[in-house]
Amino acid sequence: MPDFNKRRPISKALFETWTSILARCPFEALSALENQKEVIMEKYRFMCESDEDFIESIGSGKVSSVKKRFEKIEGLVKEIITV
Repeated sequence: MPDFNKRRPISKALFETWTSILARCPFEALSALENQKEVIMEKYRFMCESDEDFIESIGSGKVSSVKKRFEKIEGLVKEIITV
């Protein structure tokens, strides 16, 4: 289980995924995400701790893993925006 209070090196795979998805969001969506940042962090932590598909996708550069990372994080973002 990851310790979210401990500093670790940045995951290039996750950084690339998050920045790419957020860069495509319209301003209104970014504002909604900012207002729900605690909810995003809670759901993201849960995904990092218990979603085996997502966890496995982080350490690989295979096309299927990259697609899985994007699907999971895009789904999280869309879920928060539509709430």
